[in-house]
Amino acid sequence: MIPWMIIAILVLLVLFGVIAVIMAYKNKGKKKEPDYYTFFVLGLVWLPFGIFELIRNDMPTFFILGLTFFAIGITHKDKWKKNHVSFKKYPKYKKILTIGTIILGALVFLALIVLYLLKR
Repeated sequence: MIPWMIIAILVLLVLFGVIAVIMAYKNKGKKKEPDYYTFFVLGLVWLPFGIFELIRNDMPTFFILGLTFFAIGITHKDKWKKNHVSFKKYPKYKKILTIGTIILGALVFLALIVLYLLKR
């Protein structure tokens, strides 16, 4: 792997780590129950990918994770509305942070695809 690419990945990991620490300190002392609807959606997204990987590579990792998230979400269906907040109800700073994270992730993904294609 290219040395500067490793450095870029490490910088992104540190950046996400700093954001996670800041958000953890901001919510310190507030006990919140997990958003089980999100677990359900994660399970729905990972299950098809896991089935594809299971058939193609005999790797059950994503299938097991998807099945686990799906099961956790569906067994707590009665608590879906308790903690789930729609994007429309987010405060402005959370909307900006969410959109910024999505854009940054998409740019990194596109950059990695371009680097992969240039290397080939």
